[in-house]
Amino acid sequence: MKDLDISKEGGWGWLHLHKSASHVGREWTNTGEVRSDRGLKQRDREFIRTAPCPPQLAAILLDYQKEPDFKPGPDGQLFTRSDENLLAECTIRRVFHDARSETFSSNDLKTP
Repeated sequence: MKDLDISKEGGWGWLHLHKSASHVGREWTNTGEVRSDRGLKQRDREFIRTAPCPPQLAAILLDYQKEPDFKPGPDGQLFTRSDENLLAECTIRRVFHDARSETFSSNDLKTP
């Protein structure tokens, strides 16, 4: 997800997904960047996918956007580094695994 916009209707939110910034490695891009900026999978670059967002997540994301030090990235990214660049893939992976281990039981963690 690169651009993310949240609106809230009746508790549920809507995520409006515009682009993808896939981590592919420098050797696989024409720019030398580690990410490839592209449209959503198998869709035109201008396509916007609207996905439902459960009330709990919508509330968390809306509160996050109201934080005094929150500022979206240059292309509307919701989560960025302090210098407004995209988060490193290893950071995203570490946070995901930490959150997963705090959320699921040890039996659930054994599953993929």
